[in-house]
Amino acid sequence: MMSEKYKPEWRIIRESIQGASHKRSDQLNQDAIERFPASVDSLPLILAVSDGHGGAKYFRSDKGARFAVDAAIDSLSQFQENLASFSNSSWQEERLTKSLVNTWRGKVNAHLNDEPFTDEDLRLLEEKEGPAARQIVEGNPVIAYGATILAVIITESFIAYLQLGDGDILTVSEQGKPSSVFPVNSKHFANETASLCSSNAWCDFQFRIEKVSPSPLLPALILLSTDGYKDSFSSNEGFRKVGSDLFEMIHSNKLEEIKSNLPGWLSEASRIGSGDDITLGILYRMDAFKDLDVSQSIEQE
Repeated sequence: MMSEKYKPEWRIIRESIQGASHKRSDQLNQDAIERFPASVDSLPLILAVSDGHGGAKYFRSDKGARFAVDAAIDSLSQFQENLASFSNSSWQEERLTKSLVNTWRGKVNAHLNDEPFTDEDLRLLEEKEGPAARQIVEGNPVIAYGATILAVIITESFIAYLQLGDGDILTVSEQGKPSSVFPVNSKHFANETASLCSSNAWCDFQFRIEKVSPSPLLPALILLSTDGYKDSFSSNEGFRKVGSDLFEMIHSNKLEEIKSNLPGWLSEASRIGSGDDITLGILYRMDAFKDLDVSQSIEQE
């Protein structure tokens, strides 16, 4: 008799908070987070996180971040069957990343068509950064929407991760050990990062795909966060410990404590740390926590 295919169940907790510095300056939260399906925990499951850039030139980056998470979900949904074959992976990766960038740009251009820049938008930009900045944005309006993107898709046969720009994707093993999915990108320096608004942005993506296999090889937790979270810690080790701590709390049936306290934890991290907006998405695998109270595992909206 053929053995039943392994089908792990995943759940999501997510939160996005306005950064302390943005509260003081009355700026919008420029991060975005979205999942697919919207509420049902069925596979394929997609989680996407985006960080709209700060700076006067990026005055519509909150909308750019929203378009980014929607574009990631659209493209990953479209390409999931192609990715499942694991053949011509570099070619499939190029098609996926080009599709995501083009989809994002299509959403940006549609918004620009509906809501062109006003004279006041451009006057404020020139006032803050000078006439050269205004000329740059007028010549390439997509810049105003600049944003990063982090995303993961989980299917019955594979998990795929992708990242453009700063931010972090961590996995935590069944032994509670956290690790980074991608190394630090050498292109991220002096507060500059790869962006969806960059020319040839598709070339700067980091991409990784793994076949699903029974535990303990599969991650117990996957964390996606904007850079405002990591930048609130004094070391990489301190940031990674977040993964270990969450793992231990879920093992101890403290899901409700996580859900109720997460906004406060992130706000406090921003207040004493980066001052930036912080967004965190947590995916946890049910069978990695065998004593988990299933009644606590309802997705937080």
